[in-house]
Amino acid sequence: MSDEVKEKTFRSSVGRFTELEDMFYIWSDSMRRANLHVPPSIAIAKAKSIALSLSIPETNFKAS
Repeated sequence: MSDEVKEKTFRSSVGRFTELEDMFYIWSDSMRRANLHVPPSIAIAKAKSIALSLSIPETNFKAS
């Protein structure tokens, strides 16, 4: 497969808040590895907490 075909076929997007996504992934992965169930409400609260620590305004980021 040529590079051009690969780029069109396997598209990926970059998130708006990559640092937040990375931090949230590390946290959620550690919870999963510890076999801890994380309810959606806790995950949302953690995402909001990380956004606050990164000074991301609530108007720009909605955890859902």
